[in-house]
Amino acid sequence: MPAVQLVIVTASVVTVLGYWVRGHSSLPGKHWFLLAILAMDMWLLSVGVELSATTAACAFGVSRWAWIGFVLLPTFWAFFLYEYALGAKVPRYLVPICAGVAPALITLAAVTSGWHEKFYGPETKWILSEEGAYVQSDHGPLFFIAIAYLYMVIVAAAVVAGRAVRTANPAVRSFFLKLFAATLIPMVANLGYILGGITLFHTDPTPFSFALSLTLVVWLVADNRWIDVNAIARELLFYNSTDPVFVVDPSGVAIETNPAAADLLRRGAEPEAPLSEFGELGPVIRHLAAHGSLPDVTDIQLGHRHFAVRAHAISLGVGQKQVGWAVALLDVTVQKIAAQKAIAAEQMQMQFLATVSHELRTPLTVINGALGLLSQGGAKLSDAQKARLLGKATDGSETLTTLVNDLIDTQSLSSAAFSIDLQSVALGPLVQGAVARAESLQPDKDIRFTCALSDAP
Repeated sequence: MPAVQLVIVTASVVTVLGYWVRGHSSLPGKHWFLLAILAMDMWLLSVGVELSATTAACAFGVSRWAWIGFVLLPTFWAFFLYEYALGAKVPRYLVPICAGVAPALITLAAVTSGWHEKFYGPETKWILSEEGAYVQSDHGPLFFIAIAYLYMVIVAAAVVAGRAVRTANPAVRSFFLKLFAATLIPMVANLGYILGGITLFHTDPTPFSFALSLTLVVWLVADNRWIDVNAIARELLFYNSTDPVFVVDPSGVAIETNPAAADLLRRGAEPEAPLSEFGELGPVIRHLAAHGSLPDVTDIQLGHRHFAVRAHAISLGVGQKQVGWAVALLDVTVQKIAAQKAIAAEQMQMQFLATVSHELRTPLTVINGALGLLSQGGAKLSDAQKARLLGKATDGSETLTTLVNDLIDTQSLSSAAFSIDLQSVALGPLVQGAVARAESLQPDKDIRFTCALSDAP
């Protein structure tokens, strides 16, 4: 019989894949998933026995006891979704109620239906046809109460999966979408059976739809897409990166942005402007779209931040058509400021050295000039002139010593032990000394400096 063969194949596939899942200890709620597969096998086994039964009593008995797996399967599936999607253990009080009391009461009501006929009515028949034997049920009020309970369980599972889709990180949202879709499959199949009379080989298609859902989950695990750490890590880098990242098509139009890029666009002067017109980034995007490569200079400034632009071609494989670009803006503001500070520091150092060289040259010139006149003049110089020249050489030497000491002090400016002792100083003597040092060493050349200061300090 094709129906029995389908049951055997489906149960075998689900069981084998379930055994394979046992090795994935990292799957949250794995024990509930394996129990769901066990309940699935119980249900499918009862469907197979029912379809291959040779008497009405056997078919009726099997169809009623099948409610154990019928109730436990969505229950264990809901428990699995709860632990996987919410990352929390199923509350203890729910386990005995949903996995013990409810299945026992519903199964008891179904098994004793021959006495009270409230679960299956008197019109329940065992039908023999050319395609095989099957049970045509007359559903009573207890049946619909049991179905209502099961739908509460399935809807709760769908709500859990839907909540996970809504609150999940974008990097893992696609996985919860698959969970949500897998939850809806048996719900749609069962609604079609109850409301529309849709059957599979004259029997309820719900167990086969649940088998499809479980197989989908197992396939996702086997294909490394259910908990694909690599894919999640890549998407986390995209969504959580502080550097703006744009996905652009070959014409330079942005088709997706990460939160950092979206925030950058919102803070722009013209948020509605296309990416190809957005500040200093616009010319770079236009060049990329026109020439297929970045321009020679890719350092740009947007607002108060500096970025280095990087672009990576997106294609479907080697030799395949290019479908766009991944454009990343690496924030180099700190490096740019550091470079500017380094340049400024270098310029200050050069200016400092030039100033120091000039300041050191002045007293050296005075000393060399005075000593040169003394050595060349000899007896021609009067005692007053000699004393004057020696005085200038002495003053120049003291000035030179002061400058050298100041240079040594500058080396300790960054030290915590450095301190400045501020004192009041009369400017008059300082200016007079500067004027005296600037006077010509040769008075006969008639070069004079004058300084008129008030008596006020």
